[in-house]
Amino acid sequence: MPARFYPFLFLIFSSFLMLRANDFLQLHSTDGRKLEARLILLQDEEVEIELRDGRRFTLPLERFSLSSRKALMESAGGAAEAAPQTPPANPVSVGMPGQELEEDPAAVAKPRTELPTPFVFEGFRFRERKGQSVDIYGLGVNSGGLEKVGDQVVALMKPRLAGLPGLLDKGYRFQIYLADEHPDYMQLLKIYVSSLEDRSAQEFLLGTAPQLGQFTDFEHRFAVSRVEESVDLKGLSAHQVGFSLVALEAEVEALPLWLRMGSGYWAEEKIQKRCTVFYANFEAYEENRYSEEATGEGILTLKDILDSKKSWVPAIQRMNKSGLKVGLARMLELDVASLTPQESAQTMGLFAFCTSSPEHIAGFQKLLSLIRQGFGTRPDEFAALFGYADAAAFEAEWLRYLKAGKF
Repeated sequence: MPARFYPFLFLIFSSFLMLRANDFLQLHSTDGRKLEARLILLQDEEVEIELRDGRRFTLPLERFSLSSRKALMESAGGAAEAAPQTPPANPVSVGMPGQELEEDPAAVAKPRTELPTPFVFEGFRFRERKGQSVDIYGLGVNSGGLEKVGDQVVALMKPRLAGLPGLLDKGYRFQIYLADEHPDYMQLLKIYVSSLEDRSAQEFLLGTAPQLGQFTDFEHRFAVSRVEESVDLKGLSAHQVGFSLVALEAEVEALPLWLRMGSGYWAEEKIQKRCTVFYANFEAYEENRYSEEATGEGILTLKDILDSKKSWVPAIQRMNKSGLKVGLARMLELDVASLTPQESAQTMGLFAFCTSSPEHIAGFQKLLSLIRQGFGTRPDEFAALFGYADAAAFEAEWLRYLKAGKF
């Protein structure tokens, strides 16, 4: 199955500055993604950047990581004093050297309680399937029963997302549009793009969504997918609703990759005891094998981890039998361009662990609060949100959880 991800570029800054040097910078978005670009112009609430291939984008400034803001300021000639950052009412400092969490992040930015505005695609004859909270709109797709899948995922996510119960009480509904033909999908994309006021956002979507076969808008609570042959619609629907509800809670389009994948895989696993949405083509691995051995098990094949017909839980147990194969630091910096099968499986284990108890769910709410404010976290800071002394303590308990296989 082709990749199913949406790598939005979110960047952040403010002031009016011209870059004097032409150096390309290694930048990070607030969801942990990496970007190499040089600054062209900083003005008001927008930044203009140029990528290595010469393409230029003017993007919102409010989602650059703190360290990237500092790097950009320094590259602009040490003009950081020209654009002092306004701290939140209760300061939360994450990801910068010498800074610590000063307040409970969950108390700083609460999730939304108002209903998002729905988006309407006019001029199409959809096959509508309406559930309690999820509506499915199919174009040439047999979508029968998928609305029930969506409702099941909503019920699973409800105790894990503080803002969701209030939205459901007010009549919240999530919409999934499925198109089985490329022309139909492209028409839906063009209608949505034409509604956007930001020209850079328009260009970015038109440049990425046709290849990805998917676009999502949490603000208007919908996802659109191009359905291809052999796609498991039940798994796709569960996956999309799972990560979209988390994105709605965090109020960002681009979740950290581990969280987007992990929440989607967890929803799939809970609904049908298997995972079917792959974010990368792992057939590129020689003979479909990992490059490292699993103690006592020889070489793990692709099917040991990513068999779309079996539960991933036993495979995750075997993978971590002798210790964490993918640790927290790597999880927080996942990049789809270098994604491995092991990392894909581990994202589900991390999401499950982070929402495995009332205490962990409280930490998870703190994490979403930080994401909502545009902050990233380093491993020790991430662990502290869940009540652990450091990343090592978090990983030790996470490993025990994965070995138990009760997720």
